[in-house]
Amino acid sequence: MDTDKSEIENYHRMNPAYLRVLRVQIDQIPFELGDSSQSLGIELLKENLLGRLVFTFVGVQSLRIADIHPGSLCTLQIVPLSERQLENIRYQIFNGEQDLTLSFYCRDFHLSELPRQI
Repeated sequence: MDTDKSEIENYHRMNPAYLRVLRVQIDQIPFELGDSSQSLGIELLKENLLGRLVFTFVGVQSLRIADIHPGSLCTLQIVPLSERQLENIRYQIFNGEQDLTLSFYCRDFHLSELPRQI
């Protein structure tokens, strides 16, 4: 996946503030099945119902989710940690909106934009 700065810049250009949470999905592989890992999918509804932003985060650690409910708002903050390089942790992610507690660290992420569904 190896996200570079252009992916983060692209995300910031979208200016995605205060978007509704449509989906949160956690996928895990326990150590009994091999290399343990955790990934997280987040889908947000774009403003004016014009589409969706879909995030996939891999190598997720220290995941905290609380207070999620239908209508939760999310403003994802993506902070590169390249100077620190903590155990393959490259990003800190958190919700800048107080409506929902969401924070974690991850190795990489991918962002895609989906059109409005009819």
